[in-house]
Amino acid sequence: MGESRPISAEMRKKMGKRITQVVITTLVQAILVFVSAGSLTWEWGWWFIGTYFLGILINALLLFSVNPAVIAERADSKDMRGWDQLWGTLAFLTLMLVIPMIGGLDYRFGWSEAVSRGLHLLGVGLFFVGGLLFTWAMAFNAKFATVVRIGEEGQHPVAMGGPYRIVRHPGYLGACFQAIGLPLLFGSWWALIAAGVSMVAVIVRTGLEDRTLQKELAGYDKLVAQTKFRLFPGVW
Repeated sequence: MGESRPISAEMRKKMGKRITQVVITTLVQAILVFVSAGSLTWEWGWWFIGTYFLGILINALLLFSVNPAVIAERADSKDMRGWDQLWGTLAFLTLMLVIPMIGGLDYRFGWSEAVSRGLHLLGVGLFFVGGLLFTWAMAFNAKFATVVRIGEEGQHPVAMGGPYRIVRHPGYLGACFQAIGLPLLFGSWWALIAAGVSMVAVIVRTGLEDRTLQKELAGYDKLVAQTKFRLFPGVW
């Protein structure tokens, strides 16, 4: 698990900031989904919000117990590199805002043929599992920031345990599960286009981040030696 240390006043301030960010993002997503759908009674909109909220609750309960430092770490995006700003922002916006918006519009205007309830629920499962994988990665990495940020003189702990034994970027693998799952959850084939864009952005970001860490982060070579694959087990 991530290294635990006493929670300082500065950490508490950053944790409060991060909690505020998550609450605002969740509210924006809820508003976007139901405004796009033109209805507050859309079942799969509520499945999305409910599943997302449950994932956030599990995330908070686990991280406050085992790795609260990572919550503070994710509070700001200082020192963001240009390529990270491009690909990270694109991946986030398409996954968490564009896909829900398309899903809502698709429901309102009937762009896609109806899918079976089983496919909807498969999407719910993939979205939820992706969130759990993301949380698992955060629990084992105190430096799981929202940006690619390396400590002074290339020094900060390298996560080696848990999901990092499977792939070197398990949080991004979780995001790919979510990108695949959301269009199915919403029953929107058109949302698959945005999902594809999100996954391409995640793959590009993974490659650039991995190359940066190999060049600049002391000890990352040990993770490379331990864990062969960057993002997709057995593939890449």
